[in-house]
Amino acid sequence: MPMSKDLITKITQEFDTITPLQPNDPRYVDCSVERGSTGLIREIANNVRRVEKSCWLFSGHRGCGKTTELFRLQRELESKTKARPFVVYCETDEYLKLDDVGFTDVLLAMVHQLWRHAQATD
Repeated sequence: MPMSKDLITKITQEFDTITPLQPNDPRYVDCSVERGSTGLIREIANNVRRVEKSCWLFSGHRGCGKTTELFRLQRELESKTKARPFVVYCETDEYLKLDDVGFTDVLLAMVHQLWRHAQATD
């Protein structure tokens, strides 16, 4: 039996798709088996540790878990090794107008966030 639009709307309104989950949040549901991505976070973390330069793109619609997975990657990178990478999370929409973004805007936002993070760790 198909769900009514009202029920779908009500269910959707119960979930906060704007605020990402932190790595240890009990509400996190590991869907890596279903997605075929078992061990992907560890694999990416190992690649970042081994390779001098790497670039990864996380894509998907709003609320699908990109930031949550990035937080999990950050946790993985900051643990289990003596020579830990310097990880900085940059909330882009805090610094950028997302409907009008240029390369320079992104670069300046990243530099600003790196500066704030470095000041906080001193």
